[in-house]
Amino acid sequence: MIRSIISRSLNSLPSTVAEPSGNFAQVPRASGTVTQQNGLEGLGNALQVLQDRLYELHRIYEAIHDCDLEKLPSVINTIRHSISAHDAATRLARQVPEQRPVINLENMQQVWITQLSGQAQMVERQPPYSVHAIGLWSDQVNNATASHLFSLFFVWDNPTWRLIEPSLFLNQFHRGETGFCSSLLVHVILFYACHFSYNLAKPWDRRRETEAAKLLLTAVEKYWRRDKNKICLPTMQSSLLLGLFFCAMSRDKIGVRYIQYGALMALQLGPHTSSAETFRAHCETDAESNLRAHKITACAVYDIEL
Repeated sequence: MIRSIISRSLNSLPSTVAEPSGNFAQVPRASGTVTQQNGLEGLGNALQVLQDRLYELHRIYEAIHDCDLEKLPSVINTIRHSISAHDAATRLARQVPEQRPVINLENMQQVWITQLSGQAQMVERQPPYSVHAIGLWSDQVNNATASHLFSLFFVWDNPTWRLIEPSLFLNQFHRGETGFCSSLLVHVILFYACHFSYNLAKPWDRRRETEAAKLLLTAVEKYWRRDKNKICLPTMQSSLLLGLFFCAMSRDKIGVRYIQYGALMALQLGPHTSSAETFRAHCETDAESNLRAHKITACAVYDIEL
């Protein structure tokens, strides 16, 4: 079911995250004839035009779907007096400002109680992993959404691989430190967790999650380009998570490359040795958490490689 949800929602996302490259992995590029290249370029241009048109139509649909009732007549009037879908989308973008998608645990509880007549205690009001410092790392989501997505990740997915030690990650997240946290890792986790969130009343309607995932994917691409050659624990964890994600959505070739890239970086960091510098740097302040993180990270890298 998870794989199905991920595949459906990501079909509409731009698959432009760069494949691993740099000192650890060289991606072979296939050569082709000039004719083939021209044909591919023409197909790419046609697909881009189609994607732009679909986005414009989707923007018109969203303007109608999300606007207040008192503004609906003016929105309809704008569409009627537009000469094309592009013209309508452009006018509506000025008339109805695009809002960031809001996904959080409170919304899920509200739907559960009001639309599904569920018992309030069946859905927690407060996320188990609540954060208040997302502004240090991202402007794509607010604290409520970040708390919701972090909770989904640390409750549902992280226990499978135990790649990240939550207490160390969240402590440095709140302090703005980068030993066990980074902008890349934060956005990878948030992007990854978008695919566990859904509307309880309409599980098939994942527009908000898809829009949030698009914004977060853009940030992941930016920070991956910046950090991919930085040999550190957060970059290694980010690469492994991206590999797991792409494998889960049946893009095994790309996913395996990310996993190999992260594994090669792990060899440089040495979590399989007792002298790994990453886990010794702050040993005096929280020796127990560091030791636990050291053990579970080494095991996670081994398990994922298998």
